Amino acid sequence: MLWAARGMGLLILVAGVPLLGLSQNTSPAPTGTGSVVGIVVDSDGKRIADANVYALPAQNMTQRFSALSDAEGKFTIKGIPISDDCGWCHTAYVQAYKDSDGYPDKVFAFYHTVDSEVAKVEIEANKAPPFVVVQMGPKTSHLTLVITDPDGRHTGASVIFTRDGFPQGIYRRGVGVDETVPVPAVPFRVTVEAEGYEPWHYGGAKWQGDAGLVNLKPGQTLSLDVRLRKK
Repeated sequence: MLWAARGMGLLILVAGVPLLGLSQNTSPAPTGTGSVVGIVVDSDGKRIADANVYALPAQNMTQRFSALSDAEGKFTIKGIPISDDCGWCHTAYVQAYKDSDGYPDKVFAFYHTVDSEVAKVEIEANKAPPFVVVQMGPKTSHLTLVITDPDGRHTGASVIFTRDGFPQGIYRRGVGVDETVPVPAVPFRVTVEAEGYEPWHYGGAKWQGDAGLVNLKPGQTLSLDVRLRKK
């Protein structure tokens, strides 16, 4: 599950939207800055070049401090604010993505697959930067959605992805005509909604059972023909 402790609260990503700040509207004033260094690797330990790496300081997760991994997968993120005003004000969470290689940004919990994708670090201003290894999970699969109205005309719609036992993994997005979207290589369910039409579920009447689960291998593509029906 993609979450980060923040005092007694949690940063949880729901419906593709991060709930940032929770009950706190302000963060402690920074008393200094620090850095973090590390490498980005795939699930086999092979280093990944040109990955986008970023740190989210626990004291204010609306901030993102970024870097790009080099040819050897190494990165350095500088200027991360820290404070002595709270117990978690030296904590940051580091993660990486590279869309072109099938590794999406895990800011959307739906795409989170393994705990190693998010590294928790403690940063000190006057000490050596912590070293972390950010391991990417399996590459994404892809889903091509061909959505048509009762007259056979192609149309866009809203698509909701859910994962059983993972309520934080609800992800909603708009899909255009005959669009292909990346999806994680884990079991999930698909619902298509459009104004004036009945919800469409993968698996039909048995969508809540095994028949409604999409389970793809990394790199695999599934095409779904979605025929909407008026309410």
